[in-house]
Amino acid sequence: MTYIKLRMSAQDIISTGHRCHHSVLLYSPEGRWLNPENNRADSREAWFFTLPQQHIKADCLDELLSLIREIRHSQPAQNENGTPFTDLCSGWAGYFSYEAGCALHRLPHSGVLAEFAWYPVVIHLDLHSGLATARFSENIGADRQRQWLDEVYAQFTLPDAPLPPAHTVPWQRHWDDQQYHAKLQRVFNYLQSGDAYQVNLAMPFTTPQDLRARSPLPLLKQMNPAFGGYLNMAGRSIFCASPERFIGFRQGKMITQPIKGTSPRGDTPQQDQQNRQWLADSLKNRAENLMIVDLLRNDLSMLARPHSVKAEKLFDIESHQNVHHMVSTITAELRSGVHPADVMQAALPGGSITGAPKQRAMEIIQELELQPRGAYCGSMGVFGDNGVSDFNILIRSIDASAAGATCWAGGGIVMDSQSDEELAELNTKVRRILGCPL
Repeated sequence: MTYIKLRMSAQDIISTGHRCHHSVLLYSPEGRWLNPENNRADSREAWFFTLPQQHIKADCLDELLSLIREIRHSQPAQNENGTPFTDLCSGWAGYFSYEAGCALHRLPHSGVLAEFAWYPVVIHLDLHSGLATARFSENIGADRQRQWLDEVYAQFTLPDAPLPPAHTVPWQRHWDDQQYHAKLQRVFNYLQSGDAYQVNLAMPFTTPQDLRARSPLPLLKQMNPAFGGYLNMAGRSIFCASPERFIGFRQGKMITQPIKGTSPRGDTPQQDQQNRQWLADSLKNRAENLMIVDLLRNDLSMLARPHSVKAEKLFDIESHQNVHHMVSTITAELRSGVHPADVMQAALPGGSITGAPKQRAMEIIQELELQPRGAYCGSMGVFGDNGVSDFNILIRSIDASAAGATCWAGGGIVMDSQSDEELAELNTKVRRILGCPL
């Protein structure tokens, strides 16, 4: 592998890289660290993808299955050599929308299901030192390296309009409090009748503004998300400040870390610790979390080696910019010959953003939310050519197009949920994103 330091800094790429055609920015899960100053899970590394050689977009189930086959056939089944994630130098980066999961579950769906591009080179960003380094695989010669570098520098030096000044975006709630409580009551009715044990209900917030020319830097800098990023493809932009991993793949193993359970950060260190301890002790949140752990254990077991699925950690508390979250960790060993794309096909959408049982929860979600979620609650990430892959849950995200932008927020509803508490939690999750100048 060849490493070449770029003239641009990591911050330059994050702040202006969205202008590059078919660009993807992913915060690296391997770069996470626990900040001792605020007990937050922060990111120190990111990956930037640009200048793809192949691009695939899926608008229907047949195209989605074809996209998954193309990725599977172009890569090894699993990482036999134990290559670490830091050796990523090429791969398929993109996203699956929530609607992809609907299509795979034979539910009504609309809009883009998935969009991926194959990138022959990856730029590593060190968020601590500011260094940006291009990583070339051994099969890319010196001439092609120079050509690629010239093309990258050209993208960052093309004459362009100056970045518009950041300003607070006017967001519009789609449901008032009365409408939200009415929908919540319908969820309770379904839970009481035994249709489901947990349903993840989400509310959309929209703006007519075209945010695609906006830089993701203010949001990413403010939130410093462990599994965040940015995507710009085919007229669509996704700003993502997700704290949640969906599934990661390493050395023939897979890991999923569902989030279920939230409390706000406190205004003082004492209050913050009290909120954190309240979440750790909450039997309701533990019950919600355990339901999703069981669901995801079942999802992973479909393509795992027998008896390899394990709940490694239950009910850990992670602290983020504006909330504490309850997180569990489940691991499993991939069956021989199974590709990460096979697992994504089987597991989409993530259990933490649907409910249990998954199929019925998804039906209830469609009935009550009344509009497609789009990218929200889908999954963004990379299928690395080194056999290593990682995907997040697309929460705390903004989905932008020429027609405007949408930001969703929601939570898991169980029988002992309290309407006012659920609405307060929803607002806590989304407040900093909606208030962030872009």
